Amino acid sequence: MIPGGPHFVRNYSVQILESTYRMNTQLADALSQWDGRTTRVMADLYATQHSAPDFLDTLVGCCADDRSQRGATWVLKHFFERATLELTPAQQDGFFAAWADLVDSDAQLHVMQSLQFVKVPEGHVDAVHDYLTARLASPRKLLRAWAYWGLAQLAHDHAGLRDATRLTLADAFERETAGAVRVRIRRGLVLLG
Repeated sequence: MIPGGPHFVRNYSVQILESTYRMNTQLADALSQWDGRTTRVMADLYATQHSAPDFLDTLVGCCADDRSQRGATWVLKHFFERATLELTPAQQDGFFAAWADLVDSDAQLHVMQSLQFVKVPEGHVDAVHDYLTARLASPRKLLRAWAYWGLAQLAHDHAGLRDATRLTLADAFERETAGAVRVRIRRGLVLLG
C-alpha cells in the first residue's frame, strides 16, 4: 500500500507528470491522440522515438494522464518486450504509482502484461499485489486472466507471496469458467510449481 492513500498517489503522479520528468510534448500529444486500435502508429512512434533521451520519462509521466495512458502503456509494453534496458528508480516509482490512476481498461491490461518483463521493486510489491487482486473481480475476462498471471509473476519473484498465491490460483482454477482465464491460471500454477 502506498502511504497517504489514493490522494497521495494522484498528487504524486501529477507531480511526476509536471516536474520530475523531461517531457517530450510531441510524443505526449501523439500518445493522447491514439485511437487505441491502430497499433502500427504506436509501433512507428516507438521506432522513431525510443532512442530519445526523454522517451522513457515521457512515457512514464503520460501513464498518469487519462488522455494518454492507453498509448503510453501500450508503447511501454512494446518497449519492455524489445529492450533490455531497465527503468531508473525514479521511473519505477512513477510507473508503479501511476497504476492507481489508470482508468482505461486497455491501459490496465497493458501494465499487467508488462509484468513478465519488469521486476517489481520491493517497495512496490504490496501496491502491485493489491492492484492485481482488485482486478480479479473484473467483468472483463482478459483483465482477470492477466491479473492472475500477474499475481503468479509477482509471487515467482517474491517468495513470501508464493504459498498464498498458489492457494488463490488453485481456488480460482476450480471456480473460473472462462477458458482464457483458466489458461493463465494454469500457467501461473506451473510457474509457481
